[in-house]
Amino acid sequence: MRVALCYNALSAATCGALAFFAADTAKRLLGVDLPWPLWAAAGIAVVAVLSYRRVTVSARVLGVALVLEVAVLLVLVAAILVQRGPSAFTPLAFSPAAVAGGSLGVAVIYALSSFLGFEGTAIYAEETREPSRAVPRATYGAVAVVGVFYVLCAWGLLAGAGADRVSEVAGRDPGGFVFGLAGEYLGPLTAEVIGVLVVTSSFAAVLAFHNAAARYFYALARDGFLPAALARTHPRFGSPYVAGFTQVAVLAVMVFGFAAAGLDPLLNLSTSLTGLGAVGLESLLTLTSAAVAVFFYRRGERGFGHVVAPAVAAVALAVATSLSLLNYSSLTGSPSPVINSLPWLHPVVVAVGLAVALRVRARDRARYERMGRTSVDREPA
Repeated sequence: MRVALCYNALSAATCGALAFFAADTAKRLLGVDLPWPLWAAAGIAVVAVLSYRRVTVSARVLGVALVLEVAVLLVLVAAILVQRGPSAFTPLAFSPAAVAGGSLGVAVIYALSSFLGFEGTAIYAEETREPSRAVPRATYGAVAVVGVFYVLCAWGLLAGAGADRVSEVAGRDPGGFVFGLAGEYLGPLTAEVIGVLVVTSSFAAVLAFHNAAARYFYALARDGFLPAALARTHPRFGSPYVAGFTQVAVLAVMVFGFAAAGLDPLLNLSTSLTGLGAVGLESLLTLTSAAVAVFFYRRGERGFGHVVAPAVAAVALAVATSLSLLNYSSLTGSPSPVINSLPWLHPVVVAVGLAVALRVRARDRARYERMGRTSVDREPA
């Protein structure tokens, strides 16, 4: 249930980013100035149609978009290096004082959010010839590539703006920070290309998080822990359309709730719900790491990879989760006690989930043992 909460939150967060960048890009390129809730509504409507008809965005199309995004950012970093020189890439950016400066908890949330999905390599274990070797290699490779790419891009953007004034430049226009540097170092056309790619990638992210959240609704319903109607599949398309429409309704309530409160889609909606989803996944990864260590310890397999590494990961993730919670109000940028109390939804969901599980175990042992057996990473038949 907590995973479903996290993916619903992340779906709404990316929808806020989509609405912001779509409104900004349409205004710059087409001169069309529409309020961001209209762009959010359009995005949600398209997601609903694609989900209902079980239409997925082609992996090849997403792959091309990803390659273009990565290429443009690397070209931008290269242009900054050529025009500013190696001296602009100061190593002081990695000093303890620089790392600990500002709000460390907010930085932790975004740093960990950048890696969300790396654990998905395990999903494809059954489709590999040697999963015991291929999955670890793919996981480590994904972490390494993402880590190097993000560090390099962040360092390049810092060099482009100037280490002494990057906070001021980014603070003036957080949403247009990268576009501004792209226009300065590569010309206005590149900035517009990046704007379009950000919109397409944001929509793909909304669709991906929607599918994940809807499929968790479907899985919980099929296992008997949510209303049975959510487990229905479309007779023609085979899609879990009831679960999909339910997630769309949840998404709309979250997004338009922020709109009704007059909050910003990027600085309030996207940041606060990214934090809500990230904090939840951080805590789940913490518990998972601790469980792995305990599991292997009890089995007598107490080597570094079985016990020590997961235990260290659990401690590190627990610290990261604590920092994220302590700095949550800095992330949201809102004085609203309602918004800043959103992380309390997690213990509430945990309590409800435990109560339901214990009740089912006492009354229906077979249903309890069936819990979690549904595979959410496969399309329902």
